[in-house]
Amino acid sequence: MQSRLLAAISALIVLIGSTLSWLTVKSPFGGESASLAGTDFDSGKATLVLAVIALLALGSLFISTTQVHVKPISVLVLLLGGVVACLSIYKLVDLQRMIADVPGLSELASTGIGLYMAVIGGLVLTVCAGLVVRKSLQE
Repeated sequence: MQSRLLAAISALIVLIGSTLSWLTVKSPFGGESASLAGTDFDSGKATLVLAVIALLALGSLFISTTQVHVKPISVLVLLLGGVVACLSIYKLVDLQRMIADVPGLSELASTGIGLYMAVIGGLVLTVCAGLVVRKSLQE
């Protein structure tokens, strides 16, 4: 039960992180900066949708009175978490590589908190779903 709850919290973190800043660029002249949210990227939109699906699947486990669907739903959440983790890690590496490749951009641009939330949430979601799958296979 604790693994399911932690998985749901992790999916919620991914959902929130997908809407927050993934990239921030400061003006070279000072003053304002521009941020791009996760939903400004295709991978951010995908992590948002996958997090919603994971939350719905986990919610069905919480309200279900039967244990028949625990294994397939747990495997689904495990796969969703893995895809979220892979997408967000790929985007993190891609943005950091882009920042490093453009001369002078490393002083002006940085990856945002939302992207880190998506990475960590996706990894924790995957681990927790794996624990739920392992427990369901032992029963």
